[in-house]
Amino acid sequence: MKRRLHLILTTGLAVALLLAARSVTAAAEEEATGAVYVATNGAEANEVVAFKRGADGALTRLASFPTGGKGTGIRKVPKLEDDNGIDSLISSGSVKLSNVGHFLFVVNAGSGTITSFAVKPNCELVLADTKPSGGMLPNSIALHGDLLYVTNIGQPAKGKPANISGFRVGAKGELTPIPESTLSLSNPEKSQPAQALFSPKGDFLLVTELMTSKISVFRVGDTGAVSKPTVTDSPGKNPFGACFVGQHLIVCEEQGGAKMGGKEKASASSYLLGKEGDLKLVSKSVGSGRTAACWVSLSADGRYGWISNADDGTISSYRINPEDGKLELLKAVAVERPAKKGETSGPIDSGMSRDGRYFYQMYAGRGEVGAFRVEKDGSLTPIKGGDGTELPVAAGFQGLAAR
Repeated sequence: MKRRLHLILTTGLAVALLLAARSVTAAAEEEATGAVYVATNGAEANEVVAFKRGADGALTRLASFPTGGKGTGIRKVPKLEDDNGIDSLISSGSVKLSNVGHFLFVVNAGSGTITSFAVKPNCELVLADTKPSGGMLPNSIALHGDLLYVTNIGQPAKGKPANISGFRVGAKGELTPIPESTLSLSNPEKSQPAQALFSPKGDFLLVTELMTSKISVFRVGDTGAVSKPTVTDSPGKNPFGACFVGQHLIVCEEQGGAKMGGKEKASASSYLLGKEGDLKLVSKSVGSGRTAACWVSLSADGRYGWISNADDGTISSYRINPEDGKLELLKAVAVERPAKKGETSGPIDSGMSRDGRYFYQMYAGRGEVGAFRVEKDGSLTPIKGGDGTELPVAAGFQGLAAR
């Protein structure tokens, strides 16, 4: 009897250990894989296209998920006469994943709404909520914990200024507007937001303002509402995409683009964010010699940054000193993906896999998502057969988030 009981207990323990091992293996496999999400920005119906990421970084199209709202399609956003339609929303961060990857958020610029999705373990999406964005033409989302802010381009000529508006994210992804959280930017008639992002601790909300060449910093209160901004002049024209390395802020400077006299003047600057929301310039407009630097993604250790140059089809790489935030150009052309003569492949939104091993670049002019392996020296190696190429170019798709 004792032997039988011992055998049963031993067998049970072995089964438990086997199941635990399988659970760990499954978790490891899930961690090794992930997904990339992009929005079509379709004028008739906006959708999110999901790509499954393999353990080698390659992408396989999974499915498309309607947002319940409308995009803008290829259109000219107010105040940018040189817009060629590739960068339809003139923004960074129009698709955003929560830190733990349980929720995905996307703007519906054409219908003035934002949509939240719950992300299933198999990377599929389930619609959670759709709410008015608090303004017209929403184009960028910032997220910290359960606090979400969206920027709206507005239509100042019609009395609808650019603004920001805040929401709380519920346990199921539902969105609740925060009272008194809708504020105008530095210049209600001229400001055009490019990106919103939170400081690492979530105590400040920052917005890059494209047309006024300013960066607005809002202090976040206990209720989630923000105060009037501290405004800093950008040393380079048209600050655009931005990200943090610790308390250091890295900002791309579009510098007018090719059609606005900014040919081969793309640059990036870095700042130290102070305790009062002040920005102290560290590196001033470090040029890459390329055109229209607009989007930036960072390596997992914050030592390298890759900047997408929309007008000339290239990606530039920078070395970042994580201690003092100083920038150094590594390669003016780290990656180049040509398009047809006289056109651009349109590298716009980009993103990193959560493990920091893979970099993904949306090529709006080619209708594909480029996949690259990140090397130890900051170089990028294309993943053979790893690109997602089934994207509706005519829709003017915009926004990319990776996990």
